[in-house]
Amino acid sequence: MSDGKETNHALKGFKMACLSYAPSQVNYRQGTYQRVELLGIRRGLMEKVVEVMHGCELFENNSVFPRRYFDDLVL
Repeated sequence: MSDGKETNHALKGFKMACLSYAPSQVNYRQGTYQRVELLGIRRGLMEKVVEVMHGCELFENNSVFPRRYFDDLVL
């Protein structure tokens, strides 16, 4: 993509792909879920981890902080 014409063409294709994206359902453990549902479940699980870790010595010493590893949960 050395010239601007190729770059512009690639950018237009990328925009079209993003605009036409439609998330599909996910099969998980004999159930079918919307992706947003699974993200909500994941967020809830991480909240529980944070609650449990508040009583943990590693958490109190700031040695471990789960959100540091799951920054994508902050939407």
